[in-house]
Amino acid sequence: MFLPEAFSSEYCKIYAGVCAQTDHPEMPKATACAQELFEAVKAGVDARTIMGITEHLLLPQAGSSDKVTAAAFDVDVPVDDVGKVRQTAADMAEADPDICICILPVFMENPDDKGEDIASHADRERVSQIRGHYIDLIRFGQKMKREGVTEEDTLTVEETFSDIIVYGDRDKAEAAYAAIGLRLGGDDGQFVGTYDMTGFSSRKYGSVALCIGGFRGTYAIDPKFADRTGSKLGFHEHIVLIDNAKAVLDNGEFTLLCTLGNDDMWRPYGPDDFNKRRKHDSCDFFELDDDCIDRFKETKKRACSCCLFRKLTEDGFVCTAGHVPVR
Repeated sequence: MFLPEAFSSEYCKIYAGVCAQTDHPEMPKATACAQELFEAVKAGVDARTIMGITEHLLLPQAGSSDKVTAAAFDVDVPVDDVGKVRQTAADMAEADPDICICILPVFMENPDDKGEDIASHADRERVSQIRGHYIDLIRFGQKMKREGVTEEDTLTVEETFSDIIVYGDRDKAEAAYAAIGLRLGGDDGQFVGTYDMTGFSSRKYGSVALCIGGFRGTYAIDPKFADRTGSKLGFHEHIVLIDNAKAVLDNGEFTLLCTLGNDDMWRPYGPDDFNKRRKHDSCDFFELDDDCIDRFKETKKRACSCCLFRKLTEDGFVCTAGHVPVR
């Protein structure tokens, strides 16, 4: 499970979750609003950010098949500028009553500070409370992703996370909460946009392919390359260079999933690869458990309950193979 690393006490990490009606044919409105907020924050304050915006497809209510898209991002801003970020979110929500924006400020200790109070610009008790509830927020996001939440779940979250600032339509706050939780968890969501790899080249393959080690230190973020199960590829493996690689968030890292071709080179997933999986509503990671053959014949569905990679926890099934999420 991923939690943010320590950073300078002069900066505060802001997690933002955005939810709105998914009414745009090309892009969910939540994503568009998150992009607008993301750019406004970067333009208004001295913001530090590496990874971009992630989209999360959620089930609002338990037992419902209707899904809603929420978006999230995190950014480090000077402690003194936290108020400016909040005001930017408030202005956006006021201008569009159909959206909801949740802001979670996280004040982390720098190990070099030796316990110094780094939260001088915020109530100390409040910061402690937020820290203590990270795991609960992550679990709420996972539940809303997997099976939907009940009214009781929502009420509990509203009480537990009353210190998260909510702007706009509070009826959509639960999805914005969930998006922040999933971003904190670091194992769900596709990054908005695509990753152009065609600017790279190698002596052996030219602009066709490059070994993974050749990507290190070239951009602000070094992508993690993984196979479809999420297992990290070695530096010696060669990656086919494409102009529209689609990244996902896995273990808190900007991750490019790849498939191995007949030429022994790995090709990153593009948007079409993810769209096919959504279109067929099937799981590429499914493998029938021999102990569940009779049940599979009855349902004729690729259900988690029949999959070899299932793991039953107190919160439901967890996938041990295809854990990298796809919206």
